[in-house]
Parts: sequence; C-alpha cells; structure tokens
Amino acid sequence: MIVGGILTPLEGVSTSKFLAGTYLGVAEGIVLAIKAGLDVEQVVEALGGGAAQSWVLANRSGRMIDNEYPLGFKVALHRKDLGIALDLAAQLGAALPVSALAAQLESGLIAQDHADDDMSALARSIRGLSGLED
Repeated sequence: MIVGGILTPLEGVSTSKFLAGTYLGVAEGIVLAIKAGLDVEQVVEALGGGAAQSWVLANRSGRMIDNEYPLGFKVALHRKDLGIALDLAAQLGAALPVSALAAQLESGLIAQDHADDDMSALARSIRGLSGLED
C-alpha cells in the first residue's frame, strides 16, 4: 500500500500487522471448537458463509486444524515486521495490543524453533495455551 507516493515504515508493515489479529481470531475459534468437541471443519464452513469470512479462514484454517504449518510467510519475518510497527506505534503513542500479543506469541514460536513455519503457526501457541498437544 502506498499513500502519498512514499512507502513509510507503517505502510510497509501494515498488511502484516493487521493480519495478525485475523490469524489470532481464527486460531482461537478453531481451538475453542476443538475443545468443545465440535466438528471443526463444519464450524469453519459455517463461519465462512457469514461475516466472519476472511482469506485467513478460507486458506489457513486447514493448517490450524491439522496443526501443520508449511512455509507460507515465515513467523520470523512477520515478527520482524511487527517489531517495526510496534516501534513506530511507541514513537507515536499508539496502543497496538493485538500486535503486541502476536509479537509475544511469535517470539515464543521462534524460541521453540518454529521461525520458518508459516505465520498461521500462531495457532500452535493458542493450542499450547489451551492444553492441546503439539
């Protein structure tokens, strides 16, 4: 996204930053459905037909359900982008709590040797926090 003809740090990372919340939301929904004993694929299909529809739901929920995260956009690269966005937000006095949470979870994934996983591996963190085996 380019606004005003010059690519700023915020514009360069905004897409990744805003996607973090979507990834976390989809991961939470999938984990909740698993823990509730629901047919998770049926839940995803139902959500995909309504206001919850998103590219992440349609294209990454299967990875989250299977707990397999082949390379797409690396966790480590997304974490770097979040760092840029969070640094800029701090300079501007803007609160980005969802981004901060995603950054914390991604730092944990990197420490657990998942830096090269697709960023949908955020679900791995939510699964772990929920007591689901890795």
